[in-house]
Amino acid sequence: MDCSNPMTIKLRFALLLSLLLGGFVLAVVVLRSLERAEMNRMLGAERQSRAQLLNHWIDLTSRTLPQFAADAVQAEELGAWLAPATSAATRTKLAAGLAAAGVSDLWILKGDGAPLLHVAATAQSADAPPPLGAADFAALVAETPSPRFFVELPAGLAEVCVRRLPPGRPAGAAWLVAARRWDEDQLRALESLTEARVSLRGTHEHVQSVGAD
Repeated sequence: MDCSNPMTIKLRFALLLSLLLGGFVLAVVVLRSLERAEMNRMLGAERQSRAQLLNHWIDLTSRTLPQFAADAVQAEELGAWLAPATSAATRTKLAAGLAAAGVSDLWILKGDGAPLLHVAATAQSADAPPPLGAADFAALVAETPSPRFFVELPAGLAEVCVRRLPPGRPAGAAWLVAARRWDEDQLRALESLTEARVSLRGTHEHVQSVGAD
């Protein structure tokens, strides 16, 4: 004779079903947590990889302008850059060299910062004044032998590198100043590496945006 209580059997089945359901929910939660942790790890690794690529690009790019300036002050054509008889030909050749190197403007200055020559990567561009006035330039080079800085020019933000010319090359000239504009081409190169939107913003604007977060 079976003395089992039907209610007891139902209760046992309900408890078993609850345990199975609870185990299933717990497994789903654990799997979701592991999946989220793995996703965060992968995102972190991707961000680190992008940051390394960006740092590598910036490091490589930061060497370009100083290297160009260092090579230019030793160029054999340096003395001919100021020769009036060949100025048209040398300007065209120099402008092509600037464009190939990614340099937007080049100035040859006297010792006091007064300009002797300006050449732009686009040879048709009109002469532009140096990025610093004579007094500010003289003060800067008195403190720093080979300055490198950023400055706002009428055409936009520019990176500027200054190198002292060897004595007598060319006569009357003392400094070579090379500038590279940080324009849309530079930003597109950064965007292609970071796969993100990149924009140039002023220091004041950056401080405001940080404070608003």
